[in-house]
Amino acid sequence: MLKKLFSAACLIFIGILLGFVILEAGLRLIGVNKDLNGGVKNYYQADPKMGVDIAPNVKPGYDFFADAKIKVWSNELGCFDLPYHNEDDYILLVGDSFTWGYTPFEQKWGTLIEQLTGKRTLKCGVGGFGTHQELLKAEKTIALTKKSPKLIIVGYLGNDLSDDYLFPLDTVIDGRRVTRVSFSNIPLGTRHIKTDAELQASVKNWNNYCVTFTPRYPLFRRGLCILKQHTVSYGVLKKSMRGVLTRLVGARNVEALVGKDTGPQWEEGNIALIKEDTYPWIASAWEDQKKTIYEFQKLAHKENAQLLFVLIPLEEQVSPEQNTQLPQTVDLNQIHKTLIPFFEENNIAYIDLLSDFTISAQKGVDPHWKFNGHWNPQGNKLAGLLVSKYLLEKNMVHVPKSEKQKKLSEIEKELSAFQ
Repeated sequence: MLKKLFSAACLIFIGILLGFVILEAGLRLIGVNKDLNGGVKNYYQADPKMGVDIAPNVKPGYDFFADAKIKVWSNELGCFDLPYHNEDDYILLVGDSFTWGYTPFEQKWGTLIEQLTGKRTLKCGVGGFGTHQELLKAEKTIALTKKSPKLIIVGYLGNDLSDDYLFPLDTVIDGRRVTRVSFSNIPLGTRHIKTDAELQASVKNWNNYCVTFTPRYPLFRRGLCILKQHTVSYGVLKKSMRGVLTRLVGARNVEALVGKDTGPQWEEGNIALIKEDTYPWIASAWEDQKKTIYEFQKLAHKENAQLLFVLIPLEEQVSPEQNTQLPQTVDLNQIHKTLIPFFEENNIAYIDLLSDFTISAQKGVDPHWKFNGHWNPQGNKLAGLLVSKYLLEKNMVHVPKSEKQKKLSEIEKELSAFQ
């Protein structure tokens, strides 16, 4: 009896192993990458004002995530961009990870704006930044260039509200970017600030276990880390397998074995979609956000530059039919209800990308990577086309009339693929 059970167990194990090997080979064959989510070491440096910033003159390296790998670097300004050659009347583009990249440099929406308008565009987005850090980044970049931009473009994403509320969110320890501030209680709006010892422990745990917390079962977590580092299947199966285990043995038992989720919970990164009257502190957080936006307007006036906010839609807004498990406290229109009246009352130019991105998704042109959630090359192209069209039509960049009409015709032709 024991012999039969042992033989059956061996056959099951061999079957699982064989299935895993076939899956791994298939995923590699179609181009899926390891979901390392660690980036290029020493790409970031600690900054006394912003908490963290891209280090200047970082040599090219590769950033791996499940959908792709991209070559990344930085120029002398600490931007993911080509060197600045003292150009006049440049466009300054700031924002978070959607503005930074997660797509090849040649296909970033900032690169496309530069190509379509013919105006030098400094592409200075930084992943994980909120509006306050983006303001500081704009001030820093202008100071380094020693020249005023002709136009400042701010890529605004819904999670900017959370990032600003937790500012300064991150720092850098031993060449690795780590989270310093997090929510301790979202309903109350209280925050936890890690001590230096906790930050050092976070880096050590990441190096050993690919998580920032101390695991209850280090050997098991180390095994998962090895799978994460050396297979592509791990990144693809991680969420689904955790969901299956949770249904089988319960969330507490899964957390005891695997550990808590390493990333922020959905609500933590999407406070801007929570109805304003849900938690008492959200209204004041929005007021602080508006003050920061107003400071951007003051900076533009000081530099005699125009200002444009680009409202980047969250994936939940673009494809609402997939939001079957969102909390009841969510209002997918909350960002627009709060910001658009403010922009219009204060004569701040803005372009809302939500409608065009929704139409594109409905047509079957998905603007997001399948696993990563950021814009893929198609999403970047759509954003670059829409923003460039707005800039040309509103005369926010100076282009000769004959050339302007030609450019607009080319843009309309390209946009037809998304409409």
